[in-house]
Amino acid sequence: MRVLDFITEFNESAGEHYFFAFEYFNRGDGDKSLEKSRNCVELCLEADATRVDAKSLLLFLTLKLGLTSKFDQLVERFSEHLNESYDYLLHIAMRAIAGGDFDKPFLLAQAAEDIKVSKVKFVEDVLAHGCRFFVGQYLQEILSFGEKLAETNSDSPVVNHIMGHLMEDDGNIHQAIDFYESGLKIDSDNGHLHFELAIIYDTLGNSVLANRHYKDAASNGVMTGEDARGFDWGDYEYMGNAQM
Repeated sequence: MRVLDFITEFNESAGEHYFFAFEYFNRGDGDKSLEKSRNCVELCLEADATRVDAKSLLLFLTLKLGLTSKFDQLVERFSEHLNESYDYLLHIAMRAIAGGDFDKPFLLAQAAEDIKVSKVKFVEDVLAHGCRFFVGQYLQEILSFGEKLAETNSDSPVVNHIMGHLMEDDGNIHQAIDFYESGLKIDSDNGHLHFELAIIYDTLGNSVLANRHYKDAASNGVMTGEDARGFDWGDYEYMGNAQM
């Protein structure tokens, strides 16, 4: 038995179970780690059934594992406790996208506005949430939602940036370039977008354009690949509000 598995088996507090859920998640060992993370969250809720953060995390992990029917059952259990949670709205929107419903996230944007998040920011966050955590499970569905969003929010550098990432994930390099360049037409000083293009052009062997965008990225404060490829996810970073 591995040390982490041994410690997990013999701890009893909700906070410890929740902590180990993160430890397993961060291993990045595919579904095996996700299952162990999910089990830890369930143990956390057995120890303290009132924890909203654990309920939200359980929804997230269940959807990431592709257990959509189980996700729907959990929604029925948790909805009255989570209906004012921003993370909950993101999960529900992502579940809709996974099922091919690309309109529901726009409808949920009203609920997000009720908790003081603009409709535009919410749908941007939904796209980023999908790009950050779910491309391995639902890439084509997220792309379809992103294309719909890009039609209505074409003036958003955030949408264009994330769509560029998604197109790269899908192997559509030239479409990624189009999105990054569209983002620069809106925000010409966006160093992250310049760096994305520099990397692509470098890979394609176009040193002239690569060097131009590297220079523009540097002049706008983005100096390394870590700066650019890390992308400032801001509120899109989901797994960060743990109660230990």
